[in-house]
Amino acid sequence: MLETALMHLLEGRHVVVGEPSDDVVESDLTVICKTFFDQLQSLLKKMLSSALAGNTNKSTDIHQGVPNRGCDVRKLKEIYRMSLKPVGVAQLNGMYELWAS
Repeated sequence: MLETALMHLLEGRHVVVGEPSDDVVESDLTVICKTFFDQLQSLLKKMLSSALAGNTNKSTDIHQGVPNRGCDVRKLKEIYRMSLKPVGVAQLNGMYELWAS
């Protein structure tokens, strides 16, 4: 479930954020991006803490979509680090490619 939520958030890489139009103020775009990255960080933090906790109940991990391999934990750590210093929506491409690899 968490993994699915991450994939949905990373799909935000398809959103094209261009120049603000007459009905959208630039500050609104800034607020939207900040809220988006806050949500992404929160999800990644939950996934990372669950993965690092090393739950012995594997069926719970499977239902929640928590990765249980060391490789995925490394990916989560790197993506979480990237999310702590967001430079823009374009950064989601790199996050997606890392997660999908």
